[in-house]
Formats: sequence, C-alpha cells, structure tokens
Amino acid sequence: MPLTPRTEQRPVQKLAMTPHLRRAIAMLSMDNATLTVSLGRKAAEIPNLAVRPPPSIRPDTDLPAASAGLEEHVMRQIGQTFQTDRDRQIAEVLLGELEPWGWLAHPPEVIARTSGYRLEDIETVLFRMQGFEPTGLFARTLSECLYLQAAEKGLLDRAMIKVLNNLPVLEADGMAGLAAACGCEVKEVSNRLVLLRGLDPKPGLQLDAPQPVWTRAPDLCAVRQKEGWKAVFNPDTLPQLAVLPGLDRIARRKAERLQKALERRNATVLAVASELIRRQTRYLDGDAPPSPLTLSVVAGATGRHSSTISRIASALTIKTPHGVTSLRDLLGTRIRGAGISDHDLTSRIERIVFGEDASRPVTDQQLSQLLLGEGVRINRRTVAKYRAAKGIPPSRQRRMAGQNGPGADGAQPFEKP
Repeated sequence: MPLTPRTEQRPVQKLAMTPHLRRAIAMLSMDNATLTVSLGRKAAEIPNLAVRPPPSIRPDTDLPAASAGLEEHVMRQIGQTFQTDRDRQIAEVLLGELEPWGWLAHPPEVIARTSGYRLEDIETVLFRMQGFEPTGLFARTLSECLYLQAAEKGLLDRAMIKVLNNLPVLEADGMAGLAAACGCEVKEVSNRLVLLRGLDPKPGLQLDAPQPVWTRAPDLCAVRQKEGWKAVFNPDTLPQLAVLPGLDRIARRKAERLQKALERRNATVLAVASELIRRQTRYLDGDAPPSPLTLSVVAGATGRHSSTISRIASALTIKTPHGVTSLRDLLGTRIRGAGISDHDLTSRIERIVFGEDASRPVTDQQLSQLLLGEGVRINRRTVAKYRAAKGIPPSRQRRMAGQNGPGADGAQPFEKP
C-alpha cells in the first residue's frame, strides 16, 4: 500500500482562551478587596468606567476611587465660599450627592424633592460650586463637565458649543451623525473632539487620598431567613461599577464588557456559595460539623466546572454563626480511603480513648483495628496523626499517668477537655 501525504479537515471543539475569558477566570480567583483594587486600575485606563468602592475597603495608592481627600477638599472650599448657614447646608447636601468621579448622582430636581430645599436655592448654590477646583466637579452630565473645563481653557467657540450640546449623539450615531446634528463638517467636529479628549471626564479622582487597605472583611454572609439559610454578598466589601457616557465607543464597549464580566462573576460566586450553604444547614445550625463534599458534587449541582468551584472556594470568605471562614471549609474534609470526615474520625478516636481502661490504654494499632470493626479502614500512622492533632498523648504516656497518679512524675491522667 503506497504511503502518500494528504490533507484532511476534521472538526475539533476547542476552548479558546480569549482576553475576556481570561479576565472572567481571574475575577473568580479574587476576593472582594483584591477585586476592588483590580477594577480601580482598569477604571484608570478606561475613561467610561468608574468604580464605587465599598465603604469598608479604603483604596491603596494604585486605586483611583473617591476618598476622604475629595470630601475634605470640597468642605474647605464650601467654608471659604458660603457665608450663611443655609447655603452651607445646601452645599453639604450637594456634597453628599457627589459621585467618586466628581459628577452629581442625581439632578437638582430630585435633590430638591428629597432634601426639602427649594430648587431655585439648590441651583444657585450648585452654580457657585461648579467653580470649585478641580474644574468639572458637580457637573450633572459629561457634556457639562467638559464644558466647564473647556471654558476654563478658552476652548469654547461656536463649533465646540454645538459639539457639547449634541455629545450624546456621538455614541449612538458616530462622528458622521454628530456632525450632521451640529450642522458642521466632519473634520471640524473631529478637531473639537481631539481637544475634548485632552480634558478630564472624572475630575473627582484627582483628589484621592492614598491610604492603606483595611483589614479584610468577609466577602459573603450566611443569613438565616424564614425559608432557611441564604448566602448574600457583604455590601461593605463588594465594589460596584458604573459605565459613564464618553467620547469613545470602543472605550464604552470595554467598560460594558467589564461590567458584564463582574455581573457573571458575582452570579457564579452566589450560585456556588448558595449551594454550599444549602448542603451545610446542620453545620450552620450548630448540630454537626461540615459535611464532606467534593468539588464534582458542587459542580454538578451548580452547572459549573470543578476548577471554577475550587477557585471561588479558595479565594472568598463567608461570615457564619461560627465566625468568618473560607468557603473551602464549607466543603468539609473527607479522609481519602476512610469514607468519613476528619471531624468524624477524631470524634471516634476520642470516644474510644475516653472509654478505655486507664491501666491498659488502647494503642494506635488497636485503635486502627477497632475502627475497622466500625467499617472505617484506616492505618496506624493516620490514627496516630489525628490522635496527636487532637492533643491525646500516646498509649505509653497515658499508661504511666494512670499507674503513677497525679504528682508521681509530673504526668497527669488524660482527661477530656
């Protein structure tokens, strides 16, 4: 049979590690504090992205997010600008509405309804606060933020004002649509956009006060409800993303993809944590130790891969009635080949030792044989390891303590703590 080379086409299914997939996988391996720092660094690169850091996580020097530095800076300017108590009170209300990146969270009409102050008074105070440094603070929209900065730099001409007034058209219809809305040539609009891209759409982030990260708080909490235990995110550690309007549709798509990746991460984490909580109800109620679970069992129940379960369980912590613990601890531990958990094994060893004859204590080999009679196949060395980990002396020391009694040679009879 002649051997000749030939070309064949065969369909092959292969998982491509795209940048989006790698980012999603990396998020699963982060606790909430690490995730906050990572998202802050991304926000520094993407103009359309902003992070609302959780209250219990202060930013480090690499995390661009609003901090006490911005509030203190604005409060100083309030004290220097307003003379009456009423104006200062309104100014402090507006400060409370300031987003970390420097824009107002709500329009003046909404602030007037919720604060009880007149809309006219709020707008008067807001107009003066829009003169605060850095320029662009207290803007209501991206267009207004850039307008304030363009005016300061002397960039406002008729074409620039038209571009700013129609800026939302850019994201929807692109450069040609914006030029048509402005009644200008595309080149004229393009030149103005180049100038606008040199401005700062997030002026509030200039006032960060670098501070160390606080001691890590739990990422999740186990909460008892009427229908049973439920896993929820700890709002004091979970960061949130905001996708802002901008001048670049590509940047906006990047921000939206990152936001979707964060939403998928959070949904996956909650699915895994909820399954672990559902299977560890007796432990949470204080009736039993964590039941041994395998990654494959949790993966099958949640529809996720075992590696995904492992990443999440290793990275995140949860607050339970027994304190803050790793999610991996809720998987329990089953001793390979023994068919029982480590807690069950130590409990059996304790039961046998505490019921032994003090003059003839049970050796590790005998413990192994007794456990075999209970259906637990485990060798002498493993018995010795778990016995020692529980603080139970070997049989020779227990025998000496039983023969000599307390005080004979300093040995004490072993008693259950």
